[in-house]
Amino acid sequence: MKHLPASFPLILFATGFLASATHAQNDGAPPAGSVLLQRGNPVEREIVGGQSHEYHLQLDAGQYLKLQLSERGLSISIACLGPDGQRQLGFRGEVIANASGTYRFVVAVSERQRRPGSYGIGIETLENATPAHHSRIAAARAYSEGLAAYRPLVREALLKTIAAFEESLKHWRAADDSAEASRTLSEMGMIYNQLGEEKKALDCGNQALSLARAARNREVEAAAVTTLGVVHNNFGDKKTAIEYFDQALLLMREVQDRTGEANTLNYLGRAHFRSGQNRKAVAYLHQALEVVREIQNRGLEAYVLGDIGSVYELLGDYQQSVDNHQQALLINRELKNSGAEAVTLNNLGLVYLGMGEYQKALDSYTASADLNRKLDPRGDRLAVSLQNVGVVYSRLGDRQRALHFFQQALDLQRVINNRSSLATILSAMGDVYGELRVFGAQAGE
Repeated sequence: MKHLPASFPLILFATGFLASATHAQNDGAPPAGSVLLQRGNPVEREIVGGQSHEYHLQLDAGQYLKLQLSERGLSISIACLGPDGQRQLGFRGEVIANASGTYRFVVAVSERQRRPGSYGIGIETLENATPAHHSRIAAARAYSEGLAAYRPLVREALLKTIAAFEESLKHWRAADDSAEASRTLSEMGMIYNQLGEEKKALDCGNQALSLARAARNREVEAAAVTTLGVVHNNFGDKKTAIEYFDQALLLMREVQDRTGEANTLNYLGRAHFRSGQNRKAVAYLHQALEVVREIQNRGLEAYVLGDIGSVYELLGDYQQSVDNHQQALLINRELKNSGAEAVTLNNLGLVYLGMGEYQKALDSYTASADLNRKLDPRGDRLAVSLQNVGVVYSRLGDRQRALHFFQQALDLQRVINNRSSLATILSAMGDVYGELRVFGAQAGE
């Protein structure tokens, strides 16, 4: 059975924590254009990618503020600056004042979100902080540390993220917030899936689903069933995976999460392909592409195009594969997403290799290796790129260069301790040494 390449994984990280903002001195007076937040007077505004709006409010030390936020058609980030101009860490629209003074709140939308939308902001709660409120802020701090440590497919980084999320989960439970505990468990399940720990991944997913249903929160229930689908699909239970993805799709549509809908359609395409249902796979992937283009999410569009390209490659339709990967490559370069660009170049190299276009394969793999070397000179992705360069040289009959690149890949994988990859590289090197002995013996005859 052919499998889709891993590509760069989609993880269910919530966008709820206060985004970073430039530090600025606060002289006590809000800047021109800043809007005063008032109880019982929520604000509704339109916004487009690249824009930001500022709000302010006077808080006393020890007060807890929870803002009521709503989004329509896009995802917003919100950052809070204290009286000293320093960023305040908190959960989405929540903060505990560490000093009395004017607090500023900056609502922004990434430039990557091109479609205009709107949002609402207002004061939901303003009171003296309780132990539960402090637990929420502690959960945010631990989550932020885990997110900072996260690097896809890098075991050491993933273990650090898991440890931080465990700490965050403890605080969500102390705050008696089942929905956020469920969301955190879903994300932990996705990370354990990357680590290859099926039992822990499933355990996190099942706990997340139980908590989500107890909280009657359809949004976090969608995240939980998606996690369970991803884990079952990754470990070969395709029928169960598709059942979970079907549930997730209904939930995503119910809560009108278009990004989640696109992700789920993409997952369904992958799962049906692994089940041998190629027509359904292509249909789901193209549905995902339609959605991401409707919501103008360029990053996700590139990801979906890459998966479509990989499916066509495995089906032997090389030209369709190249066309989709090339579209993904253009978007990733436009967005200056070097990590995704490196993955796409690697996927293009695989297609060209299958076509027998060895020079194009070599160019793609070499470009991928160059990017990966800048991004993570000791990472698994660089090792894979170097191994692929070695494969092309082996096909070209340049065995000494093939061994040179295989050795570089082997040295990296030994540091990473990826036993499966070590075995693959050693087997390839054995084949090349065997060819050298054969040709050497023929030359001596």
